[in-house]
Amino acid sequence: MGEMAESLDSDVEPLLDSETFPALWKDSLLNITCSELDINLDLELPEYHELPFVQERGSGGPGEIGEGAPTLGMTDYTAPSTEDYTRDQYFRLAVERLPELPFVQEGGDRGPEESREGAPTPDTTVCTSSSTVPSTEAYAGVHCFKLVFEKSGTAKSVTCTYSEDLNKLFCQLGKTCPVLMKLSSPPPPGSVIRAMAIYKKSEHVAEVVKRCPHHERAPEYSEDGVPAEHLIRVEGNKNAQYYSDSITNRHSVVVPYEMPQVGSECSTILYSYMCNSSCLGGMNRRPILTIVTLESQLGEVLGRRCFEVRVCACPGRDRKSDEENFRKAVRGERSKKAGAPAENGPEKKHSAGTSNNAEGVYSLKIKGWKRYLMFKELNEALEVKDMQERRNGPQKTRKRSPVSPPGSGKKLLLKNEPGGSH
Repeated sequence: MGEMAESLDSDVEPLLDSETFPALWKDSLLNITCSELDINLDLELPEYHELPFVQERGSGGPGEIGEGAPTLGMTDYTAPSTEDYTRDQYFRLAVERLPELPFVQEGGDRGPEESREGAPTPDTTVCTSSSTVPSTEAYAGVHCFKLVFEKSGTAKSVTCTYSEDLNKLFCQLGKTCPVLMKLSSPPPPGSVIRAMAIYKKSEHVAEVVKRCPHHERAPEYSEDGVPAEHLIRVEGNKNAQYYSDSITNRHSVVVPYEMPQVGSECSTILYSYMCNSSCLGGMNRRPILTIVTLESQLGEVLGRRCFEVRVCACPGRDRKSDEENFRKAVRGERSKKAGAPAENGPEKKHSAGTSNNAEGVYSLKIKGWKRYLMFKELNEALEVKDMQERRNGPQKTRKRSPVSPPGSGKKLLLKNEPGGSH
């Protein structure tokens, strides 16, 4: 019996031997890749000790695969072509690389793979390339990414209005601001829309835009699962995820891109701004910009748009005032380029009451074209008179002796005038 057992044991080859396991593993991977996934990947797998196995709770060595571990460890390889992958495989790759992403998801003590309570897990997990100063230049990309705003007037009752001349959005605190996303062609599956706020001026651009302490603690402006410091929120979308960059600490909110509905050219995202521009401890009257980017599932920027935002109590009034100031500035620049005033030299400004300088040049604002022509003719006539006086010299005028006024009740009689009595 002992000899028979030894002969049987000698005929059985160890399954996990260092020479047999790599061949069996390679054959199994090729069979799965070709038959089940229908993908042609010609990859040379490394030795078995370098394969990305998952070892759970101290189970076995490198030859054992833990329960629930992925069958393919494709995160450490580069595929020949991204067109050979499906959306589910993209998602699997992103999930496996989630701990390496350069941002931290906020909204509680949950990990990046967990979403807010009661919210469905989104189909996209994205990464982003960190930049100290985000770009604000418009970039349409191959999909002609564009933002469209609903038209609204400057009435006092409006809660959100957009100025095309200023490329500026005026809105009230916590009010809905619809922003329409328009593309000429569908983006890759799993693409997302990211919104981020930065300061406009260069001396403030390095700072992170945050809410003021008062509004952070206000219960009426708080929401479960949304970080209190974030200025921009997305309404009506449970797939919204709020991120804080691990390098720059900048805040952003990401939502999956949704295809437009039938009969529509745009998809709509509802944003809201949760702090006034004038709040102390927050923006403190510093102008801000909102950068909206279209990004792929792997973090590649496919399009970028930017607009200025002012959060105020009366958006219609502020828009009207800013547009009037903008038009006045444009008219002033045009008049300077045309060189309308002072062909004889620079214009001299004099304060009120100092009119002794006869050679000074003064400007006068005249309302109405007819009045302007009348004053122009008068000015030309006076200039002609001045030229004649320079040629002929000043004319001597005859001075008349002052005449004393007559006494009370008496009539002044002149020479050769008949008297009152004959």
